[in-house]
Amino acid sequence: MQPRPESLAFVKPSTTEMEDQLVMEFGAAGAETLEGRPGDFLYVAPGAVHRESNPSDQESHIVVVRSGSGVPVVNVEGPPAS
Repeated sequence: MQPRPESLAFVKPSTTEMEDQLVMEFGAAGAETLEGRPGDFLYVAPGAVHRESNPSDQESHIVVVRSGSGVPVVNVEGPPAS
C-alpha cells in the first residue's frame, strides 16, 4: 500500500458577520461528524476515509495542510458502511 499524507484543516476566522464552518464525516457510513468553527483545527490521520463539507449556503474559508508523501486525495463514494 502506498503511503498517504496526514492532513490538518484550519477554519479561518471570518472577516464578515457570517461564521465560516466545516463539517467532517467519518466512521461507518459517515455516521460520525466533527464540526469546525472559526479558529478550529481538524486533524485527519493518514489514509482516513472522510468527507469535508460546508453546511452553510455561505462561502466558507479553510486552509488545508498536508504532510508526508504519496497521493494526497483519493475520491471515494463515502466512508464505508462497516
